[in-house]
Amino acid sequence: MYPYFLQEADMVAAPVSTTLARSKVMDTTSMHVHIIYRSFAYRKPHASVSFLGYFFMPLAQSVWLYILLAIAIVSGLFWWIGLLNRELMFITKSRSFWLCFSAILQQGSPHSPCSCSGRMLSACWWFFAITLAAVYNGNIMASSAVAKLNIPFTTFEDIAEQSDHLIGLFGGTADLTFYGVRTC
Repeated sequence: MYPYFLQEADMVAAPVSTTLARSKVMDTTSMHVHIIYRSFAYRKPHASVSFLGYFFMPLAQSVWLYILLAIAIVSGLFWWIGLLNRELMFITKSRSFWLCFSAILQQGSPHSPCSCSGRMLSACWWFFAITLAAVYNGNIMASSAVAKLNIPFTTFEDIAEQSDHLIGLFGGTADLTFYGVRTC
């Protein structure tokens, strides 16, 4: 742009935008209302999520805690129902726990409760487990398909005001004055 101010050049082929200082020196072949198009490229931060991070990512931490609490409560109910109805399969707490845990893992159990109350609880627990599996699968598909990119700025003015990121610009454009870049 310097040759224009010295009036040494007749024509230029460069990414030049129309400014007041340049319009005094040269006649640009542009519309009367000139819109400056600006775009930027931003480097994505490196995703450092472990395998367990991807496993636990679809549901919030509080949801995982509520699931563990529900497993503990329902396995306790299975154990209590087994004691009241004298079902030998559910007299131990470990068998009651594995019935609940295998339903969450969609594996099932070879044993099922014989009493009506145990079967009702088992049906409700399986409904909960299937709903949980559907929600988890939907969330994991959505979170793996769409990457969340948190850009620290939303407008070009935010880019000009920030000092954390390095800005690379073409020399001799109006962007140098817009972003406040000092040249040597």
